Amino acid sequence: MNIEDFKNDWRITGQEDFLLNAVLLRRKYDGDDHEHCVFCWHKFMRDAEGAEDCSSEGYVTADGQYWVCDNCYRDFYEPFGWILQMTGK
Repeated sequence: MNIEDFKNDWRITGQEDFLLNAVLLRRKYDGDDHEHCVFCWHKFMRDAEGAEDCSSEGYVTADGQYWVCDNCYRDFYEPFGWILQMTGK
């Protein structure tokens, strides 16, 4: 599958311009407020345990700018050609 296979998916809004072949890390969100999945707007918060529609960890670019939730990661891992970088944490 490639990105063209998802051209009618409401979540694709030009992310290929900055996330194609990106290196992603699996990380707990440790910011002061919150972030959103760059695809579906799923919310990431530090204390998300038990919160509906919210997670405390996900996938993020090395610079911490773009977050991706588990569902969108599964859906777009292959077409975007992401590289998962393992950390010792």
